[in-house]
Amino acid sequence: MGYYDGKGIYRTRGESGYDALGYFRSPGEGGYDAKGYFRSAGEGGYDYMGYFRSVGEGGYDSKGFYRDGFEGWSIISVNMY
Repeated sequence: MGYYDGKGIYRTRGESGYDALGYFRSPGEGGYDAKGYFRSAGEGGYDYMGYFRSVGEGGYDSKGFYRDGFEGWSIISVNMY
């Protein structure tokens, strides 16, 4: 399973991808969440529906699909694993 990143590309858990502001991020690098806040790896962040999510919690990806903690909901949470 996976999630849609900030550019709408499907990513598997642990794969590199684009954050919410369109910057390419490697796993463990950190990135911008959906509200434009920079998050370091392991920090948590806002999903694409505006809900704050802690690490491993799950949330909504860039296409509005709900993803559990095993799937990844954004580049932020994926980078934290």
